[in-house]
Amino acid sequence: MAKRGARAMVQFAQFRARLPHCAYAGHRFIPMYIVAIAWLYVVLMMSLTEQSWIAGIGTFVFYGVAPLSLFLWIVGTPARRRRRKAREAAQHNADTNPTLSNDTGDGTA
Repeated sequence: MAKRGARAMVQFAQFRARLPHCAYAGHRFIPMYIVAIAWLYVVLMMSLTEQSWIAGIGTFVFYGVAPLSLFLWIVGTPARRRRRKAREAAQHNADTNPTLSNDTGDGTA
């Protein structure tokens, strides 16, 4: 029984590693994208019930797309900051740690 529990834990860890960066935060799942999709669906239904197509487009843009894109941009800021710092750290490590090669730098192969 303990083997099956350990195997389930390994499978869950492998599943968690395949998730996008924003879908898993520490110990709990964050259903951010499903809420965004649901909100866009609700706003789409609202825009379909407007009296004219111009009002429908305005409703969809100003109640759905604009606020949701602002929200997702603000919520995604920490993840963008972490990725930028990791990229800078990797670049710094690449600059400070020379790679081993047979290249003498004189242009001959």
